[in-house]
Order: sequence, then C-alpha cells, then structure tokens
Amino acid sequence: MQNKNSFKNKIQSYFSNPHLKKNRFNFLNFHGKALQHLTEKNSMVVVGIFITCTFFLILLYQPSILSFLDQKIYDLQHKGIKSKGTPQPVIVDIDDKSLNEMGQWPWPRYLVAELLDIIGDAKPGSVGIDILFTEPDRTSPSWVLKDLASRTGNQYSFENIPHDFQDNDLMMARALKNAKFILASKFITSYPKNLFPKNLTILPSPALHHENGNSDFHGDPSRQSISHFHNKNKVNENKVNVKERLVHTLDTLIRSPDGNFDNYSIKNSQWNSLLAPLDLFTETASGTGFINMLPDSDGIIRRVPLITSHNGYFFPGFALATVMQQMNANKVIIEISSSGIEGLRINQTLIPLTSDGELLIHYRAPNEPFEILSASDLLNHRVNSKTLKGKMVFLGTSASGLGDFHFTPLSSVCPGVNIHATIADNIINKNFLSRPVWSRGLELFFTIITGLISTLIMVRLSPMLCLASLALMIFLLFLCQLEFIHSINVVISTLYPFLVMLTTFLFLSILRFRIGEKNILQKARQMGDAQNLTIMGISCLATKRDGEDSLHIRRTAQFVKIIAKRLSLHPDYADQLDNETIEMMHRSVPMHDIGKVAVPDAILLKAGKLTEEEFNEVKKHTEYGWQTICEAEKASDVEMNSSFLAISREIIRYHHEKWDGSGYNHGLKGKEIPLSARIMALADVYDALIRKMKRADGDFDHEKAKDIILQGKGRHFDPDIVDAFILEEEHLIKVSEQMSRETTVSITVD
Repeated sequence: MQNKNSFKNKIQSYFSNPHLKKNRFNFLNFHGKALQHLTEKNSMVVVGIFITCTFFLILLYQPSILSFLDQKIYDLQHKGIKSKGTPQPVIVDIDDKSLNEMGQWPWPRYLVAELLDIIGDAKPGSVGIDILFTEPDRTSPSWVLKDLASRTGNQYSFENIPHDFQDNDLMMARALKNAKFILASKFITSYPKNLFPKNLTILPSPALHHENGNSDFHGDPSRQSISHFHNKNKVNENKVNVKERLVHTLDTLIRSPDGNFDNYSIKNSQWNSLLAPLDLFTETASGTGFINMLPDSDGIIRRVPLITSHNGYFFPGFALATVMQQMNANKVIIEISSSGIEGLRINQTLIPLTSDGELLIHYRAPNEPFEILSASDLLNHRVNSKTLKGKMVFLGTSASGLGDFHFTPLSSVCPGVNIHATIADNIINKNFLSRPVWSRGLELFFTIITGLISTLIMVRLSPMLCLASLALMIFLLFLCQLEFIHSINVVISTLYPFLVMLTTFLFLSILRFRIGEKNILQKARQMGDAQNLTIMGISCLATKRDGEDSLHIRRTAQFVKIIAKRLSLHPDYADQLDNETIEMMHRSVPMHDIGKVAVPDAILLKAGKLTEEEFNEVKKHTEYGWQTICEAEKASDVEMNSSFLAISREIIRYHHEKWDGSGYNHGLKGKEIPLSARIMALADVYDALIRKMKRADGDFDHEKAKDIILQGKGRHFDPDIVDAFILEEEHLIKVSEQMSRETTVSITVD
C-alpha cells in the first residue's frame, strides 16, 4: 500500500507542479515562433499586394462586366444628386394628342410652318427643332404636279392656288426666318448609295483657330473663320456648301497649354457621313446641330457628344447650338491638354467634357419636370404663345408611334427632345457632372491605397477590428464619392477600390483562417505528442515493475488499432468506430496496466504461484489505474481531450472483463462491457500468448495463439471482435514479427 500511495503522490505532484504546467507544451523556442509568425505575415502581405496589383491592371483594362456594374452604381448615385436652378427650356411636344387632332405624321410642311410661325411670333430666345428635314415635302402642290406629269406625260396646274402656297418647303423656310431656329442633323456610320444619295455630305478640309494658354491668337489670318475658307463655297457666315448640302460648322478657338495642337480632332471615326437639312432650310435657319446620342453598353444614355470633328471641321451638338443662340454666342473655346479635351467655354461658362468631347448628362428628378406645351394646343390657340417670349424652346415629339424614346438613369423611357432640353438646362444652370482627365488617376490611386490599407488591417488587427475597419472604409469611400459629386460635381468611381477591399478581405481572411488552422493543428500535434510522452513514460514505468518488456504496450496498441479498423467496416460498429475514436483507442492502450504500479512489489514480482488473497490484490490494478487517472484529471488544469480520457478509463477499468461475465472486477458481460475494453481484452491476451508460445526457432507460434482465441470466442471474447481478428491475422503477424526484432523503445517528439 505504501508503494501505491507513493505512486499516487508522484502522479498528483507531476500534474500540479506550476513550473511544469507553464512549460509542459512549450516545444518551440522564442526565435522559432517569431520566424514562423513573420513568415505568415509576409505571405499575407504578398497576397494583398498581388490582389491590389491585379485590380490596378483590371482598372486599366476595364472589362465589360465591371463597366456594367460601375454604370449601375452611377445610376443609383445619380438619383441622389440635386439640381440647381429651375428647369429652363420649354418643350413644344408633338404628342399623341396632336396627331389625333392634326392628322398623321409626317405633317405637311405648311402645318409645321404654321406652328413655327406661332412660336416665332412669341419672340423666344432660341428654338431647337428636334426633327430631321432631309427630304423635300412631296405633298406640296408643286411636287404633286411634277409627279403627275412624270407619270402621265401631261401638264397640270393649280391656277387658283397662289404661288407662295404651292411649295410647302418655301412656306417653312419663310417661317424659319422669324426666330432663331436651330435645325437637326445626324451623323451616320455608313451610307447606302442606292437610297438617298443627295443626303450624303462629304466634309471639307480643315480651317481652325488656335490659341495657346499664354498669348492671344497665333496663326494664318486666312484661317480665322470657316466662312473664309474657299470663297467659292461661301454662302453665309459659318455655312459651307459641301457638294449637294450646306452644313453649319462651329467657329472654334483652341486653347492649349503649349499651342502644339494644330491637327487636333475629336475621335469619332465611326461617323463618316452626315444627314443634313435641305439647303433651303439651312440658308434661312440660324444654325444646325447633330442629334446623335451614344448609349452605353446597357442602352442607357448617360453622356452625349457635345462637339465633334471630321477632317478638321468642328460641329456643335444640337443642344449646344440652341444654347449658343440663346446666349448670343458665336464662338466657342475648346480647352485641351495632352490627354484630350478638358472643357468647352461659351462666353463665361466653362462646360466640363470628357477627353472625347462628351458631356455627362445631369438629369433632373421626376418631380422637377420641364414646362411642356402640346403642339395642337398652340395650333388651336388654346394656350397663350406669349409665354414663350425670351425662353429657350425645343420642338420635338413624344408620340408613341414615332419611336423617339431612350433609356436614362432615372427613367425607363424618355423622349429624345427631353434629353436635349436636359443638356441645354445643364449648360444654362451650370448643372454639370464631369470626369476630368485626372479622375482616372485618382481612381487608380484610391485602388492602390485601399488595397494596401486593407492588407495592413488584415495583417495587424483582430478579426472583429478587421470587420469594423471594413465597414468604416466602405462608409468613407461612399462619403468620398458623394463629396466629390456634391462639392465639385466630379464623378469618381469607387467600384474598384470597393472590390479590391472586399477581395483582399475575403482572400486574406481565408489565408488567415488556413494559417490559424495550421497553427492549431500544429499545437494539437504538440499537445498530442506531450500526452503520448507522458503516457508512454508512465506506462513504461508500469511494465518495468512487473517484468514485462516495454514492447508489450506498443504491440497491443497496434493490435487494437488494426482490429478496430476492421471492425469499423461492420455495419453494427460503423457509427461507433470513426477514425478519431480509433485513434483515441490507439493512444489510450499504453495506459491499460498503469495501475500495476500501485501493486506491492512482493506480490507483483513473486516468482511462485500467487495465493487467492495475493491474486485479488493484483486484480485491483484496474481500479488503481482508473482512480489514478480520475485523480490526475482533477489535479491538472491542462485542458485534455475528454474523449481520450473516457476511452482511457474504459480500457483501464474493464479490459479484464469477459464476454460471459466471468471476468473481473465488475462481472460485466456481453455489450455491457465498453467496446474499447472488449477490443483491448483480445489484444492483451493475444500478445501474452505469442510472448509465451515460442517455437523451436525462437519465433512465436501464431497458430496456437489463434486456437486459444477461437476457443474463447463467445466466452472470453466478443464473437464479432474474434471475427475481425481472424480477418486481420496476416496483418497482426506482420506487426508482431517486426516488433519482436526491436529491443528498445525510442520516443521522439517533433
């Protein structure tokens, strides 16, 4: 009993020693840990920098899917942008009501002329006509007579019709003289030669103004105005006769920092022809402007070309030409840099443009509509046309059958005339949105900085602080974007900084998790090694006391593992014997006879036959071992694996129980005995048999041991476990032979 108490005191002292508690699992020195931690951080930094550089290149390339997403974010932000001033233009609308009252479209030009006379008599500031008049009116009496003559060969006349009323186009041309009317033209990409040859306009050679940022006009005086270029083509100020049609061009002054842009042009190579109004109209109207709109890839009109050029000539957009008439401006100044157009100046108003001469349209909210007058109401004098005095007017159509509808960020459908009115309103009220040349560089800068800051946060901060920092950065990016829009009307895309931040957070979180998982597994392995070291040390101590060789605990551990794996294939045991449970059994086996240390040496090492009283004392080793584990568990504050301890206690306490209930110390039988203890019982007996039954050549006799095991099937051993033993006997023999050649136990901890 003195030995037993002495052993218990040693165990308790071992597990309760404060110094051992502090250093029990410290297998890596300080420098090793520091080097590992530094390597992990470096890998996260490298991944973060790689993600940042990847998005930097993506931003330069701008794939279509991300551009589409960027456009949708822009549309959402656009809805929150407020407009300055009151809506300026008035829209005269040829709507469905007008077509119902005045007849189908196209109307005869005399009816259009009547409408223009009504508008012109009101003395508006300028009138933009958003309708193409590229063909003669073939409903005119003169055209009808010509058509009849060509078809019948006979001559006809309208003797009672005054000459002035025989040509509808002349009536409309006279109406165009009554006010500052701007006509619509349209650039086209290709022209079918067999359809409308007279509409094809060949653009002339260059004639431009140039100015640098530090001095007044420099250049050849003969090029100061397009109207002075090729006098034989001169018709009127800024009208050039180009083959069959007249074209209004834009009197332009180019202002550049260094004056090295003599051959500057706006790149719209997809436009190679121009549909222009009839010469008769061009001569009498105040100007023309192109009505082309360039929808983005999703079909939404977010920007329009305000100015374009071809072969050196500049042409104004429709809304720009109308605004210039309203402002009595006859010249524009193009502000350019090495990156392209920066802006367009009319009088004292600087209009910010993209490098391609496009204006970002600032749409008004639906609750700020333009004043709209129905054309039929004006023709039938139901409204007072005098309300148009001094105002900028746009004449167009919203009739559903004419198809002049477009998609905008704020509306599913919008008539084209409303978009032109919006552009003019932007210029008059200075409601500009811009993307200056430096905005792209700022977006690249934000992308890099956001990626690097996100990487630094993920490397240095805890997970909760990382989440909080992510939310804060998203808020700051959103706030920064709004500040640029509301303060200086500059549109900055934060899509790429936002994506690089989320991607960095996602990938570094995964990497951080994997590194943490790796460290946890490494610590678990270290703790497992420490457990094995402790277990093997104590178990070897027990085997030394009762004279057994130390290989006994290693062989039995392997036997248990082999039999358990085979048994796990049995349907009745598959749920009980997973890989983790089998591993716990394998690690618990060395402790099965730990209680023998508490048995007195006089009994344990007795050479002769034990008395009944002495054998009863030996049988108590299962209880001694079980109590020792329980007391050690209570005395230790080291967090142990509960499954491991439970299996260890089962094996220690019940491995001498028998299937028929004749074992000790509790007389359990059948499946009352824990599965781990039933497997251990067979492994323990088998190892004892092969150690005692040697053949003449010194090797063990497996067949004799096997016969004894089979005799104990259903009495000493679980029949299912015996069956698993038989199925794995070759594997067991191999392990036994291999370990029989070993004479020492070598324990290492990685």
